[in-house]
Amino acid sequence: MPSDPVLKTILHRSVWLDQLVEIIDEGPLRMLQFGSHLRQSCMLRARPDHLVLPYTRGMMVPLALQPAPRRILMLGLGGGSMAKFLLHALPDCEIDVVEIIPDLPDLARRYFGVPDTPRLRIRIEDGGHFIRRRAAGGPGQFDLILMDAFNQDGMAATVYGEELLPLCHSLLAPGGVLAANLTYRSASGLSAILHALRSTFTEGGVLTLSSSVTANIVALGLMAPLPKDSAPLLQRARELDATWSLDLQLNLKKMLDSRRPRWKRLLW
Repeated sequence: MPSDPVLKTILHRSVWLDQLVEIIDEGPLRMLQFGSHLRQSCMLRARPDHLVLPYTRGMMVPLALQPAPRRILMLGLGGGSMAKFLLHALPDCEIDVVEIIPDLPDLARRYFGVPDTPRLRIRIEDGGHFIRRRAAGGPGQFDLILMDAFNQDGMAATVYGEELLPLCHSLLAPGGVLAANLTYRSASGLSAILHALRSTFTEGGVLTLSSSVTANIVALGLMAPLPKDSAPLLQRARELDATWSLDLQLNLKKMLDSRRPRWKRLLW
């Protein structure tokens, strides 16, 4: 017998410029969508602090490399899943979020439970403008930068411009990490930004994680080289997984493996 269709309920629908913004309940999930079937944010209503989408868990791998970032910059809020998780998991952190859609902060609080706290500062501004302005204020302002600014067409061009990566690099403190959510629906665009990341983060290099489910790649730009012995990092990831269920150990292993030549991966 065919299974019963999953009930969908539209909780909110609005338009900003030409972009449709929808919040939908579908079964146990609550989702933010920008005029397509692609999920910009997703929350399990019974576990609102859990990171549902695999790429968001991949974006947390920096916590295994730098377990207690205090100053975090997020480019793109969406439904606030990552901001909400980090506020919960890292009680000493402060987060600056840059979001271009004026209504999203209120929607994230109302429908996705993003807390209203002084530790979370949300600015309505184009992410590229924000980066240029903050970079003029001097280096080393953040320990972690999360780049996740998407619209209905994919990666927001003003945030993912190759010329902005050196400015993001300058904003990171020693040992800091840039985590970028990329899409490979545009092969040439992806190749260009990965090349730019590798050219920018020469101190520690770049780690990548491909999704087997979606067209997402998470790329980490490292301000410092990783230790030759990865066992302590993997142990830290295992310990964090016991608390947070983030797949950190699995994703870190995949990222470390991505740096190995293909013939060595086949022999492993």
